[in-house]
Amino acid sequence: MKLCIRQLMLLSVTALLCVGCSGDGQPPAENGTDAGKAPAETETPVVTPDTEPAEADLGDPAPGTAVAGQGDPGSIQGVVKSPYTRLAQGAVYIVRVDGQKFPPPKDAEMDQKNLIFVPHVLPILVGTTVDFPNSDTVRHNVYSTEGSIQDFNLGTYDVGIVKHITFDKVGVTHLGCNVHTEMSAYILTCQNPYFAVTDKGTGKFAIPEVPPGNWHLRFFHERLKPKTIQVEVKPGEEASVEFTDLKRK
Repeated sequence: MKLCIRQLMLLSVTALLCVGCSGDGQPPAENGTDAGKAPAETETPVVTPDTEPAEADLGDPAPGTAVAGQGDPGSIQGVVKSPYTRLAQGAVYIVRVDGQKFPPPKDAEMDQKNLIFVPHVLPILVGTTVDFPNSDTVRHNVYSTEGSIQDFNLGTYDVGIVKHITFDKVGVTHLGCNVHTEMSAYILTCQNPYFAVTDKGTGKFAIPEVPPGNWHLRFFHERLKPKTIQVEVKPGEEASVEFTDLKRK
């Protein structure tokens, strides 16, 4: 009987000594990982802010000077370095110029020939009336696609007919034709008349008669994200710029 009691006491002591031991005989780690093993490294995600301007915000406020200085006008000449400029033209424009009144714009023209809008990209001053002649041999329809700053549908009309729209909002209007879905063009309504279309072969452009000042110059292309750079135009001088590191939309 005494022997049985001693055996039971010995078993109880052994059980108490095993309390808190892990399966491999080591105590559990304080951080919840197995003892003797390094905790797994946690990667910290890198967040890159998106600072590209919205495509349709051609006249949105830009930081810095937007008021012309004193002196004779200068000019801006530059180049857009991207293979996409060889596929289609883009446009370069000063975002905004405050404190000036611009003369009433003359009518611009977006023609239709050989199932193509001509030109492919048309920058205009806000308030411009655009004529849409049908110089083709077939009927056409001109309308603005969803998301355009200007909303309209000119309907289907015959050869020789000219229709008109006044563009009174600053932004991008994408054109389509309900009859020929492959047709596409862009009208950029700008806050000021200081803009240019890039050369399809070289990506070069020139903006003459620019007032002196520090300006935000923006590039638009249907396949590339808009990019804005700052340029200083000195009285009577030519400023040279380059648009590089452009990203696909």
